[in-house]
Amino acid sequence: QEYLAGEAEDEAAVLSVSEMVEAPTGRYTDALLTRETTPLEPKVAELKFYAPGIGPALVLQVSGGTSREELVSYTGVG
Repeated sequence: QEYLAGEAEDEAAVLSVSEMVEAPTGRYTDALLTRETTPLEPKVAELKFYAPGIGPALVLQVSGGTSREELVSYTGVG
């Protein structure tokens, strides 16, 4: 995670490595789920789902507001 004192002090905890997540680009299994916070905004928390081989597929702000970010396209490496 990011760390620059007073500017970016992100922290993450792994909650699961076997989640199912769905985004406009598809349904992914065995996704990594993290809960991310920062001491700079203690009331804000996000759940982030990372699809294997792809990266962030879904981000949900679960406290300190409400927002949703979904992966809408990606280009595979081949």
